Amino acid sequence: MVNEMYTVDQIDDLPEVYQQIAEELGLDAALALGRMFGGSPVYFPILKRALIASRNRAIFEEFNGANHRELARKYRLSLRHLYKILKDEQKRSLAGGDRHRRAG
Repeated sequence: MVNEMYTVDQIDDLPEVYQQIAEELGLDAALALGRMFGGSPVYFPILKRALIASRNRAIFEEFNGANHRELARKYRLSLRHLYKILKDEQKRSLAGGDRHRRAG
């Protein structure tokens, strides 16, 4: 293990994957990820499901009973898909167990 008193102060000293992380999130974040996961295979799932759930919740919250077309245009959805989203979100809301958890 490298002595903790040594530090990396230039992104160019890092392996390429860490350089990409440092450019996006900062050097400290890249080093923290390296300490946490260095040598381990790490998989980051695509956020599509969470993004869709967030979009659907926003649609439901913005719906005022008369703005179907406006919301369909805003979110680039067909009216049929929008109606399905509203129906599904209403079921979740009525069930009381809002299965969507908001990120803190």
